[in-house]
Amino acid sequence: MMGLSKRPNRIKDPLKFPAARYLLDIYKSLEVHESEENMRVKRNIDIKNEEKEKIEQSNTIMTLDIINVSSVEDVIGKVFTFNAVETSAVEDVITAELKLYKSAKDESDYTIRIFEIVKDKESKKLKSVCINTITGGYEGWISLNITGLFRSWIRNHQVNHTIFITVSSTLNPNVEVSLEDIGVIYKIKDNNSPFVVAYLKADNKVTVDNPVEAKSRRKKSLDSVIDYYKSDDDKSKKGCRLQMLYVSFRDLKWQDWILAPEGYQAYYCSGRCNFPLNSHLNATNHAIIQSLVHIMNPRRFPEPCCAPTALISVSVLYFLDDFNVILKKYDKMSVAGCGCH
Repeated sequence: MMGLSKRPNRIKDPLKFPAARYLLDIYKSLEVHESEENMRVKRNIDIKNEEKEKIEQSNTIMTLDIINVSSVEDVIGKVFTFNAVETSAVEDVITAELKLYKSAKDESDYTIRIFEIVKDKESKKLKSVCINTITGGYEGWISLNITGLFRSWIRNHQVNHTIFITVSSTLNPNVEVSLEDIGVIYKIKDNNSPFVVAYLKADNKVTVDNPVEAKSRRKKSLDSVIDYYKSDDDKSKKGCRLQMLYVSFRDLKWQDWILAPEGYQAYYCSGRCNFPLNSHLNATNHAIIQSLVHIMNPRRFPEPCCAPTALISVSVLYFLDDFNVILKKYDKMSVAGCGCH
């Protein structure tokens, strides 16, 4: 389902995770709805221009939740561990960031350093990943670029992903301070827990269960999954046009792990492609010729078919597993125009 190897578990309180709230905000910024004029427009909320650029370049936004925080003997820094996810469908990493939330402290400047923990046969080494300067008085989310490290995680298929993070005074680099001293929150399962967000290019094909296996399990839900509005009894005699078709994720029993939307307008194309094919029918040249041949020999040659001429994408926000959230744009999910082919 939706490219997943198995159905995710039911998530009791999904919005307690900061990653889920972050992606929900992005989803709302991309949400497409129908205006009074039946034109599709984008709803704009406060998303920074640099984030808009990353969103436009990617079709999948993945998050990794923090699962452990540990200390190192005689060192003030902390080791963060994030759980791994299936990344075989990832084609390219646009960018990846570590998100940290900090409360306001003093007005001094501090330097945050992130290191990759590289293991060899005899020891562990630290490899610098990112250096960033912040002001102690700042309050809000900090974004630290770890794109190169995330690419390494994908290549190596590690069970868990770890980083080592330190803080020092910018004026006095030899003076290390703790994350608590500058107001960084790093508790697990906190409203402002750290998380990783990655903007990706990935395979976005939809897969579904084997219909034979799913038949008995979903019989009742499939009876009502598609709600559409019929025009009248001789609908089939009308010209090719766009028809209403609403797909409900609740009726599919997917609401446990899909955060948004509750469903979407898929639409479909239906109607006759009678001669003459007027311009509003968006007929191809082949369809025009076929309609003429059909008139000459209707028993041998069928009428042209009413089919989609344009399809648009739909964004879906869902849990990949118990911790990680994904916002994925699925191509060609909703019909935007019909014509005779």
